[in-house]
Amino acid sequence: MGIVWLFGCGHPLGAGELVDSGDSGAPELYADCQAENLGDREAFFDVASVREVRIALSEAALEELQDDPKTYVEGDVTLDGTTLLHVAVRLKGNSSFQDFDGKPAFKLKLNEYCPGQKYAGQKRVTLNNMTTDASQSQEVVNYQLWAAAGLFGPRASYAQVFVNEELFGLYANVESTDSEWVEERYADATGQLWEASDTAEFDAAGLAGWELKAGVDDRAPLAAVAAALDAEGDVYGNLDAVLDMDQFLSYWAWKSVIGDDDGYPWNPNDVFLYGDPELGGRFQFSPWGFDEGWKDYVTWDNAPGRLATACLAEAACSARIRDRVEEAVGAFEAVDTAGFATAAWALSAPLLDGDPRRPFTVAEVEAARVELAAAIAGRAARMRGRL
Repeated sequence: MGIVWLFGCGHPLGAGELVDSGDSGAPELYADCQAENLGDREAFFDVASVREVRIALSEAALEELQDDPKTYVEGDVTLDGTTLLHVAVRLKGNSSFQDFDGKPAFKLKLNEYCPGQKYAGQKRVTLNNMTTDASQSQEVVNYQLWAAAGLFGPRASYAQVFVNEELFGLYANVESTDSEWVEERYADATGQLWEASDTAEFDAAGLAGWELKAGVDDRAPLAAVAAALDAEGDVYGNLDAVLDMDQFLSYWAWKSVIGDDDGYPWNPNDVFLYGDPELGGRFQFSPWGFDEGWKDYVTWDNAPGRLATACLAEAACSARIRDRVEEAVGAFEAVDTAGFATAAWALSAPLLDGDPRRPFTVAEVEAARVELAAAIAGRAARMRGRL
């Protein structure tokens, strides 16, 4: 599809007055940055409404993204009518990646050229293209369910995205897991925040697969988890000294309920760890990439990650996770997940009709939503059959 090349959009890109950053290795800064934190975080992730995101990129920036899509370029961004100048923009995605010939996903870094610039308390905005989710709704639905379970995780809403005034369609607006996310959820935000790559694990080979996102760069706490797994004796007790095992069991149980194996302790990715100083630095888990759930074959007892296999191999720990799954299934039955889905579908249906870049036909989306409704309705019975 063609893209409108932008030569001017209210603010001439790159025309702001430059300010010396004081660091020869730092990006150039501008004097016309947005100093006030505008926007409301709750409203920005309101599942009952659709955000509007307008990205303005110069011809040179677009060409650079086509050549090197994972490198940030400078643009302007308007979020629900509030314009932020000098925002860093890049494409994102691995298996979901698409370029400008399809439906690209975007990462926006609001403070790259304007330190302290935020919107709704955020310095980053994540716009997922939903190319792996035919229902075009799982992230919005699944993160609501996760919150209803009382677990920390991102929030997600819908957004309609434009690039240089061209409609790119409906996206999932997913809350970025970063230092701002930590500050909103934890009393002490000085701990380590780690993100798993595809090679992350709690063993000698997998420790390098964890990427530090915030906090002190020290892999000793990760190595301590690996050492606890290698130790003799009480698996639960050994691990609980270095990570919050009670929270991990809940995380594992609810990932099982949602039927999502795209993330730890199934696939070694799509998870964040936060070492909470108030827990002595012990890690808690938060999901990412919640767009591939409700799979029949995913259950609590078929997770291959080291933490899961060690727990399942010990009778006492295995009994704990079995009990936690049973509790989670009971709690799931009390949550109106079908209502979350129905509301998301009603909100998004009119916008999908006009989405010029949607990766699925309307008929495919409707069929996927019928399948998802059936999966949600049958999930509790499916899980009880594995207990």
